[in-house]
Amino acid sequence: IENQHNHELVENISTLTFSYRRFASEMRDDVRLLVACGVRPGAIIEVLQYKNLEKYIHDRNVYNLVNSIYCKKNHVKSDAGSMYVDLIKQQYKNLSFHIDAQFESQDNHLIQLCWMYPSQQDSFEWLFQSLLSATGGLMPRLLYTDANLAMVAT
Repeated sequence: IENQHNHELVENISTLTFSYRRFASEMRDDVRLLVACGVRPGAIIEVLQYKNLEKYIHDRNVYNLVNSIYCKKNHVKSDAGSMYVDLIKQQYKNLSFHIDAQFESQDNHLIQLCWMYPSQQDSFEWLFQSLLSATGGLMPRLLYTDANLAMVAT
């Protein structure tokens, strides 16, 4: 059925949907040129917005593209890759240190990372047992913690 929907249409779909966020090849070329000239990312965003009034420019997409261009140009690993290499070095120095990571796609996007010292194991076992108990046995898909004193006290 054409042009009939069971919901209201979203007017700002171009700002929400990923497929609309892709840069046209000329936009990528503009970003490459501006990065090569040393233009800061904020100014690159302004240039793209000025040249493409009909398109919503997502800051995050520009920052990601600028970072990938910079990394390729300077043969630099990504932040996640550098952190992973540093953690692996720590594991070689201290075999009781644990690290586990999972990467995805040809660009090696870091999608999962866990590291801990043996002294932290009891705290994490307690944390996960408490989570399982509180959620009726549901395992969390994502757990984000900071350096809370309760977590680093062990």
